[in-house]
Amino acid sequence: MMIFLFLMLIFWGCEEHAETQPEENVSSFDFELFKTIESSEMRDNFMVSPLSISLALSMAYNGAERDTKEAFAQVLRNETSLAAFNQSNQEMISRLSSNTTDSSLSLANSMWIDEGLLVKDAFIGVNEDYYDSEVRNLDLRDPASVGIISEWVSEKTLGKVKDMLKEIDGILLLINTVYFNMQWEDAFDVEQTHRAVFYKADNSALDVDMMSGEGSVPYLENDLFASIVLPYEGDEFSMVLVLPQEGKAVGDVAEDLAERDRDQWLDAFEDRVVYIEMPKFKMEYTQLLNESLIDMGLGIAFDEQMADFSGITARGLYISRVLHSTSINVNEAGTEAAAVTVVELRSLSIPYESKRLILNHPFLFIVKENRTGTFLFMGKVGAPSYGNEG
Repeated sequence: MMIFLFLMLIFWGCEEHAETQPEENVSSFDFELFKTIESSEMRDNFMVSPLSISLALSMAYNGAERDTKEAFAQVLRNETSLAAFNQSNQEMISRLSSNTTDSSLSLANSMWIDEGLLVKDAFIGVNEDYYDSEVRNLDLRDPASVGIISEWVSEKTLGKVKDMLKEIDGILLLINTVYFNMQWEDAFDVEQTHRAVFYKADNSALDVDMMSGEGSVPYLENDLFASIVLPYEGDEFSMVLVLPQEGKAVGDVAEDLAERDRDQWLDAFEDRVVYIEMPKFKMEYTQLLNESLIDMGLGIAFDEQMADFSGITARGLYISRVLHSTSINVNEAGTEAAAVTVVELRSLSIPYESKRLILNHPFLFIVKENRTGTFLFMGKVGAPSYGNEG
């Protein structure tokens, strides 16, 4: 039997969930991004942070002009003015920051400018004002700059993303980091964790550590998938687990959910008593997002001859790469996750009745914040591994 697990870490809104929110940009971007990456990703496990990627791209968006600016608007699903888009992102960042306790979620943005590059004050100002971006001037040609930036990334992710950058081949870096650490509202009993079989997409079997428990949680089932929502302490965040029905795949689910209204989908869940088995898992994932973003419509920003970032500097710039790295640890106690997105720009002159959900085959996961509905992390577990510790 082939089974797929799709995991999402997102915000789960109660009454507030139905209100008009500035996060609409991100929520309509997330599944399109995930679907695009999933269609070509050959690895069993992967996870992206739509939040991190969208914020890093949003900073670059503010320097784009003409056709390049239109491409950013299309990919980021912005149908308003850029000023309104920035205001929405600022409100989202503020909500996320105020909706957390004990550093359960932290966001950071930074801009690293090569010495000698004259960046327009307006570009720096909008990213400082709306994205709370740190601005650093650094000799990016000096190999030591890699260590300096990596140290900043490691500090912001509490060491969960290290040595992401191996080299720098640009004159401007726009970086976002997301760090998340929350305990389950009802922790899994460690004594109930047992060895069990998980079936990969090719029907081969893995022996994994399977957590188990039963409780009343939001539940939704249809012909395509069965899904539950597991809350974290404080009722601000939750994890959505989506298990494709037999004969369906994670890609089928992603394709379907990408076409659905997010609020209608999340509002369809009803509280049911559910017995769940779920594997413990850890994963780290790093991916160059150039091709995925080009497929989504951002190709012009990567084109040396056509890209227009004249809102940043008078020098011709184009995006040389968008590098994304994530890390997650899901166990009996809760979830710790982190993400980093680096946008590197180069100059043209520079090179429930009781239900059962046994997560024993590939699945999707989402980690979300409950009040705003923002998706922090989305991933696929196709071959869970947790190592020997914890």
